Amino acid sequence: MSVRRQPLVLVTGFEPFPGAPVNPTQALIGRLRAAAWSPTGFALEAQVLPTRFDVFETSLRPLLRELEPAAVVSFGLSARANGFTLERLARNELAMERPDAAGTTLQAPLIEPLGASTRRSTLPLAAIAHRLSCAGLPWSWSDDAGGYICNLVFYRTLAAMAATPIPSGFVHVPYTTMQHKELGLSVDIFRLDEEDLVRGAKMVIEAVVEIL
Repeated sequence: MSVRRQPLVLVTGFEPFPGAPVNPTQALIGRLRAAAWSPTGFALEAQVLPTRFDVFETSLRPLLRELEPAAVVSFGLSARANGFTLERLARNELAMERPDAAGTTLQAPLIEPLGASTRRSTLPLAAIAHRLSCAGLPWSWSDDAGGYICNLVFYRTLAAMAATPIPSGFVHVPYTTMQHKELGLSVDIFRLDEEDLVRGAKMVIEAVVEIL
């Protein structure tokens, strides 16, 4: 008799990139893995993605095909984030002047030349915001995920899931307090304790699985 596979949530973070020698989402993924944590009733696959413009083709699309996740939650760094930034819109555009971790720059500004100009997150953002608020964790809305690889992953994942009911979306987070200190960043740059980062990320994931 075949064993029914537990539904799986794919959670991703990123490696460092030019201008960001450390990435809190890499540490977040490491913490989730080390704790072997997963939301009740679900398996969790936590992966760190390379910050390269070919990340969807070389890393993320193969994961989606292999794992067939029930939901996809992506986390990325934004030094401008004042807590958990809940991204509502992915834009079909990238900044051509910014190199990726391999030193590659883009030759065209559109992610998908024939694609929609924007794609909307399918995560339960209101429920996520409510959980974070109740826990006293800082959060904000955003309709601009930037013009870099975070936005690319956000857009391409939504496009890949457009014909399915699989929720997917993106959350930006700031540096952790320790990383802020190690990098000697300005006191004006918001930071989040690593424990709060992990706690909040779990709440995001738990809010997602509640709708599955």
